[in-house]
Parts: sequence; C-alpha cells; structure tokens
Amino acid sequence: MSGKNIMANVSMGATYYAIDCASVLEQGYIGVLGQPDSDGVRPVTAPAAITDLGLVVHVSVPMEYEADKAQADFSLAIGEVGRAIVPYKGMELVIPDANILNATVKGQFVIPDAGEFKMEAVAALGGTESLAFVVDDKITDYGVAMSVLRCIKA
Repeated sequence: MSGKNIMANVSMGATYYAIDCASVLEQGYIGVLGQPDSDGVRPVTAPAAITDLGLVVHVSVPMEYEADKAQADFSLAIGEVGRAIVPYKGMELVIPDANILNATVKGQFVIPDAGEFKMEAVAALGGTESLAFVVDDKITDYGVAMSVLRCIKA
C-alpha cells in the first residue's frame, strides 16, 4: 500500500480546467477541450487523432475519508464536473494500468489513441503524436497495478 497521488510531480503553475463529459471518465483519461459553458465548465471529447492539440488529462481525485477508498476507485460520472490538467514536459502522473490500452512496462511510451479516452502503450514513438509519456516505474497502490508516467512531449 502506498497511497501515491495521481499527480506525483506537478508544477504549482500548471493549468487546470473544470470539465464534464458525455462519457464516464477514469483517472488518466485524456480528451480534447471544448468551449466553456456559462459556468466556465468545458466539455471533453475523445481525441480524433494522435496529432490532436489541446489535450488535457482527467485528474479529479475527491477527498476520501474511507480507509478502503483509493484514487483508482474514482470515476467522473456523466453530468458531474471534475478537473483536468494541461500536460507539460516533465509532469509526472500515476495512472492505474486498467486506464491505459495495452499492458505497460518500464521504459515504454504512452500516447493518445484515436477515438479513445484511454492512452495507448507503445514500444516506440512514431513522431507525429502531440502528447507522449514514458513509463518511469511500475507500482502497486492499494492492490492496484499503476504506471508512473513522465511527460516527454506536450
């Protein structure tokens, strides 16, 4: 048990947005920001291509006081407002492996996948992706397999 936060190393100057979505969002899902509504909440949709710009990472972690709750247990339900962060080089995130397409191993890359909120694990970068993370470590958090990701392209 470690209790490592989804945002392991994030700058105080990072940019956050209030978001909602027509689909359930899990921790670490990515999306493209839409225009804000009258309350400033921006809708998020799945990227259409790995080259999409304006990507954000869902990082809504509520304050939980129950001993049996961990951040991997949290989903942003349809109609709820959560938050997303704009990725930047050097940012570190800890994402449940179940929230990434394909199994991850240390040293592998994680990039957007066209039409999916989940990022995809790949062995090598293609060069056209707008966002890329490297898997720096593999941990277990409250019994959940997690990948420690560091942003290398944003």
